[in-house]
This record gives sequence, structure tokens and C-alpha cells, in this order.
Amino acid sequence: MSAFDYFKRLGYERWEFQRDISNATVADTITLRTPSSGKRVAVTNLVVASPINGSIAFYFQGASQLQRKILEVRGTSASTTIHPLIQSLECTAVDIPLLVRVNVGMTDGWSVTGEGFDVD
Repeated sequence: MSAFDYFKRLGYERWEFQRDISNATVADTITLRTPSSGKRVAVTNLVVASPINGSIAFYFQGASQLQRKILEVRGTSASTTIHPLIQSLECTAVDIPLLVRVNVGMTDGWSVTGEGFDVD
């Protein structure tokens, strides 16, 4: 059973996000998903499009938790789409958002699309 099916069968409501992250926001950490109060983020699908000679990293971080990188994707071609083979990126602490940051080596924007659940 996939992680998507697992969380769906438990009755959690699915959410989606899509963000375009340009070279202008390269120094910033951007919030992709903030869970509902008292919940944790579980990402069950992630697509990264148009990485050009740079990297994009995903983190979970809260006010009392150090930033922990959970996934980094590196682009090497002029135009591509990456589907990381993951079952689930699940935070173990409540009220911790999913963050993303790109490095300074990229020249064009990234498109990040994902779906998941806020879980107990």
C-alpha cells in the first residue's frame, strides 16, 4: 500500500501546493506547507521541474527545532523534471512547517509541486 493510500484510508484530508521559486528568492527559506494546529506534515508526492545547474533542498524546522535537511535535489541539464522516488516525507514533530531553499548556482526558476496530508 502506498503512503497516499495509507493516509487516505485513515481519513486524513489531502492538500496540494505549487510554488515557483526564482533566482531572486535564492537567499530565502520559503515555507511550502504549514500543518494545521497540532498536526504533522506528511508529503506523499513531490515533483521538481526545471532545475538548471543548481540544487534545491527541503527542510523541517520549527521555533525550538534546528533546521534539518531531509532531501536535496541537484539539477544538471537545461530542462528537466524530477520525480523523487519517495513513499513519504513525514515530520516527526507537531506544528513544524516544510521549508525549501535553492542554492545560488541556479539561473532560472524552479517549480515545486507536491501533495500530502496533515497527520496526527
